[in-house]
Amino acid sequence: MMLMKIFLLLILQLFSCFSIETKPRLTFDEFFDYTRYSLLEFSPTGRHLLFQTICPSWNTSSYQHALWLYDIEKQTKKLIATNTFIPIQAKWSPSGNYIALLLKSYSLGNVTGRPSINDLFLQRIYLYSLISDKLLPIKIEKHIFLTFTWSNNDSSLYIATKSFWSFYKQNILYQHEWKNAVPYREKMQFIHSCSIYRIDLNLNNLSLPVKRKFIRHLSFSISQLLYVSFEEQLIFLPSPTTSEDLGDLEIYSINLQNTSKLSKLTNNEVVEWSSLAASEGWLVLEPNYRGSTGYGDQFVNEIQHRPLSKPGKDILYGVDQLIKDGIADPYRLAVGGYSYGGYLTNWLITQTKRFNAALSGAGVVDLASAWGRMDQPLVIRYLFGGLPWEVPSSYQNEAPIYYLNRVRTPTHIITGEDDKRVPASESYILERALYHLGIPVQLITFPNEGHSLNDNPWYGKIKIREELKWLQKYVANITVA
Repeated sequence: MMLMKIFLLLILQLFSCFSIETKPRLTFDEFFDYTRYSLLEFSPTGRHLLFQTICPSWNTSSYQHALWLYDIEKQTKKLIATNTFIPIQAKWSPSGNYIALLLKSYSLGNVTGRPSINDLFLQRIYLYSLISDKLLPIKIEKHIFLTFTWSNNDSSLYIATKSFWSFYKQNILYQHEWKNAVPYREKMQFIHSCSIYRIDLNLNNLSLPVKRKFIRHLSFSISQLLYVSFEEQLIFLPSPTTSEDLGDLEIYSINLQNTSKLSKLTNNEVVEWSSLAASEGWLVLEPNYRGSTGYGDQFVNEIQHRPLSKPGKDILYGVDQLIKDGIADPYRLAVGGYSYGGYLTNWLITQTKRFNAALSGAGVVDLASAWGRMDQPLVIRYLFGGLPWEVPSSYQNEAPIYYLNRVRTPTHIITGEDDKRVPASESYILERALYHLGIPVQLITFPNEGHSLNDNPWYGKIKIREELKWLQKYVANITVA
């Protein structure tokens, strides 16, 4: 499977479209004003349902995460806690009498008091008791929590953490000895490591400090943790950050009877807005080109060494077929995509002049520089079958930057300024090149946004609004002789 979220959209306008409307047309605002559910979990007793909602908070330019408890028998719901920006981690205890929560302490729905500096920085674990209807903090000193899981009873949790003091001391060192200069690899070793502990709770008095037992240190950070009582094991998944080795992408286990043993359970070999466009009268083709999933490992691996040109040919074949079948207008075509779809969009506009417009989101033009700056260089290394100096011809032959003089397609470009997955510099290079070539181009950058554009809901709305304007201007409104 691919290691990053990818999609590629081909937008084609129909010669004509006849349909009977059965419901009101989806408005632009309605498309964005909706509630998502990121958690849905029954209690072990089957009497309650725990669910989490995510709604855009337009006034704060953020997303509001809310954790709710639904009583199935009484058919009532109760708000347990809210969090701004960050999703709430929540897990039922084995008995179903407690819910453990990981969230920012100052954003709790029913915890009061002025937050301290530590409260603003650290995440805390809380217990919500269904018996007492109270939300109480677990006292664990100076830790940055990553994730957690219950043991086989309500009295113990396993937690993955980083030491707050280690973080604090490292920053003091940078300020005094390094004058805020950063020794990169040393910093990465701290960021991408963690320790696992077991904490034992006194459920009769949670105000007392908990007992803590060290399990082991890991050289990478983890995002998910699971306790398996039958085999006395912890199963965990590394965080998908700065993956420079395939080992960073595996699932591991620790035998709690022998915590020095780390076992690898998997062996990885690799790594919409189309509905709105369709409601605006566009036909959307999302081709399953070579390299995508669904047709086995050979189909996925076939693009090695040619990760743009091979899927690019598949996409153009799909467009040709739609035109041949009389479905798409050959004079009103657009191409667009985000992430890997952005890679392919940037490639296709260098290979053909048939598209009236292009929408490039978080795409790459220089694959060697992208390998050097992105947080998952393993993806590029896999796609090209080696490092830039090992297979230089593959990197050059597949890089759009060397063919940009062929581009004639008006291109709209989107990037998050803090994108670590596909550095924003790639979009700046594309914009500068097309500007110098006299090709209509517009680059929109979103401050403080990473690859997923999920920090400020306004930006997702602005992105699609401007992309639809671009399509209207360069595709829908053109006059065909």
